[in-house]
Amino acid sequence: MPLSGCCNRLPQGPDRPAFDAASSGQQAVSLYDKDSNGQISLEEAKACPALEMAFPRVDKNADSALSAAEIADRITYFQTADTTIITGATEVKLGDTPLSGATVTFEPESFMGPEFKPCTGVTDEQGIAYVSGHDAKFPGIYLGFYRVRISKEVEGKETVPARYNSESELGYEATDDIPEINNIIQFHLEP
Repeated sequence: MPLSGCCNRLPQGPDRPAFDAASSGQQAVSLYDKDSNGQISLEEAKACPALEMAFPRVDKNADSALSAAEIADRITYFQTADTTIITGATEVKLGDTPLSGATVTFEPESFMGPEFKPCTGVTDEQGIAYVSGHDAKFPGIYLGFYRVRISKEVEGKETVPARYNSESELGYEATDDIPEINNIIQFHLEP
């Protein structure tokens, strides 16, 4: 599970992806509103770990549910923030051991739209990866909601539990407005 996150701010970055925040908010509700009441409860948000992580920031009226309008407001923030992308290191540990040689993928939630592309990095001996993919000139990831997948194959066999890759329970809200941010996004995985 992510313990902390975020990163350095670049003075300027690539062009922002083009998409419709209102449409993205409606798509998110369509995907995760399992009881069809027009909102995403905290329990329903568990199916989208990035929304679960961001729940306190997105739930502006504090009614313990996310509306399409609240999600759209958050995505509008991503579009208008001073920062376009975040950079920095991603640290992965399996148990108490740094996980080297693992591929870390930040996969945009589908409701973010087709302009968002996955970003990847491979961990070194200390379990540190530098993620890139949107633009080779600007490493990092666009502000937005991501499903995180961590995978390491040895001799054709996956060594990381499925709940962190093919059935990932990991998510991340890439943003620049979390007060307790630092330069490392941390994932401490349980074997």
